[in-house]
Amino acid sequence: MDMESLMRFPRHLVGDEINEYAYTELVKWLGTYGYSQEEVVIVLNSGGGRIVHMLGMYDAIQIFPGTVHVLALGHCMSAAVTLMMATDRKRRYAGRNTRFMTHAVRQVQEETVLPCSVEPPSEEALKAYDQLTGANMTETYELHERQIQLLMQGTRLPEETVRELVGSDRFFWPEEALRLGIIGEIIEPKSKDSPPEHPTLW
Repeated sequence: MDMESLMRFPRHLVGDEINEYAYTELVKWLGTYGYSQEEVVIVLNSGGGRIVHMLGMYDAIQIFPGTVHVLALGHCMSAAVTLMMATDRKRRYAGRNTRFMTHAVRQVQEETVLPCSVEPPSEEALKAYDQLTGANMTETYELHERQIQLLMQGTRLPEETVRELVGSDRFFWPEEALRLGIIGEIIEPKSKDSPPEHPTLW
């Protein structure tokens, strides 16, 4: 699908951190279409954010009765990548110069970023860590595992490959995202020789 065709549909921009505000605005926007079967577009330009709010946005997209297209432009990182899995791969797109990044769920505790390892530790080790630091790494690993499940469902990659994908910060371009099944198509720019049917994105 070309950009002009995609931009004919109603569209909503998630252009900042994925947080409670982003969740609320998306749900309100989807709600304006009620139970219609309309096609809509969500444009992502996000470095990620809170996974719990991403999960709420994911579910809102899943239960929307119409067709949802997701277009990544600029950067699509962390929780934003997992959010793309809410719609079918054939309806996930990226601009040619979009930058992607995946990693494990992180928990910020007293301004210290605590990364998840690829394989979760034992339940006893997590409880001991929680008691020692006051953090809640048990919940962090629960969210980490849910992220892995959603990425496996959305990309159809084997578990081992997905765990490697989120094992550390991994930056890549749309060509790699296409190969991994994160997106289904790279949106190519229209020839400059052809006048645009729509002069602006919005």
